[in-house]
Amino acid sequence: MCNLVIEFENATYSQLKDWLKNEYLVSFKEYVDLSIRQKDKLIIERFGEDFLVGRELYFKTKEQIDTAFDEFYQSQSYKDAQNTVATLNEKLLTCSNAEKELVEEDIKKALSKIETLNVTIKNRTQKLREELEILKVVVEKTQEENKDFFDDVDKKIESLVIEKLSEIVNDYNQVLKGLSSIYDVEPQREKEYPFTEDELLSNDLPKDLKKGVIDFVKRKLQN
Repeated sequence: MCNLVIEFENATYSQLKDWLKNEYLVSFKEYVDLSIRQKDKLIIERFGEDFLVGRELYFKTKEQIDTAFDEFYQSQSYKDAQNTVATLNEKLLTCSNAEKELVEEDIKKALSKIETLNVTIKNRTQKLREELEILKVVVEKTQEENKDFFDDVDKKIESLVIEKLSEIVNDYNQVLKGLSSIYDVEPQREKEYPFTEDELLSNDLPKDLKKGVIDFVKRKLQN
């Protein structure tokens, strides 16, 4: 702890601000994780743990399928096949009557290749799609029949998270104001967020940060 205090004492304004932002980012992420667990708890209380497990598997399976199709359609082989068709269609507009039959035949072959590729990705994901259909019957049926419950839970959790976000932003700006006062730095704006959307979506945030920056600022302001 002593080394941490010394590190704060020797830190620049920019370093302390970065540490401060990271601290509030971690705090908010932890609250969001807690809110998600609370949401899961409410669902389990109503429908049982098996439903929650099935629901999570449903979304996970759907995501796997969507990713597989997206990656396939973005692959070079699929793009090349599409470009070939596009090029041949352009050629068909300008070619001579003598060439037209050959170009049309090439277009049929190119379209056939695309159809073969489409069958390939469908076959590749068939097992997952069959599993999704089984899960879909239970999950979607339950959610449709209990739409009001799920909407209420979502609104409740969303309200709590937004409230916490507002609290964190206000607290961050209050501490940042103190930090700016210590270092005689003019804040860039009247109010700012301690994190970006991309940072919120990050999965590799440190979980063991202490409130050292906040303590440092408050201690300095008291002296």
